[in-house]
Amino acid sequence: MCKKRFVIFDLDGTLVDSSQTVRNACARVMTMYGKEENIKTILSDHNTYSNIEKLIESSAAACRICVDTFRALYDKEYLKAPLEGTVKIDKTCDILQNERREGNSVIVLTDKRQDIAQLVCDNIIGKGSIDHVIGRESVKIIKPHLVLGRLSGLGIHQSQCLRYYGDSYNDLLTAKVLDTIFINV
Repeated sequence: MCKKRFVIFDLDGTLVDSSQTVRNACARVMTMYGKEENIKTILSDHNTYSNIEKLIESSAAACRICVDTFRALYDKEYLKAPLEGTVKIDKTCDILQNERREGNSVIVLTDKRQDIAQLVCDNIIGKGSIDHVIGRESVKIIKPHLVLGRLSGLGIHQSQCLRYYGDSYNDLLTAKVLDTIFINV
């Protein structure tokens, strides 16, 4: 009997372009902290959370509150109907469909809340296109080493994961932890 095979896709920046969602949430949190002039600096790279922490220049607890506030606003931006500002990236969604035609099951891994990530997948990528969505259950970011436990909880062994499609250094690290091929898109 052949084991089921899986491919993993990152959500933001890989399957969907959520840059407008990030900008909206970022503008709101920076305005709350009186740092409106720093919005472009925060959005200059993929490390939004670290950049927010640097710009707030406060205690670790205050930085954590600020980042958590950003995450909550980001989640709210995602829930705006009809998910305005978030669009499908056709090239990678085509790759996803090709993987499905080859008989591979698709997992989406994201630092979004699981319910929001599922909503995005169903409404933007297409209902039934994704077999499993692994998202965060709290305000914590999914770290690469936590992914093994989440996969194991679904009954999936890392040897069943063929490829990881992503767009960030964190995605590369996750692929390394899974000991799978990383494809930068």
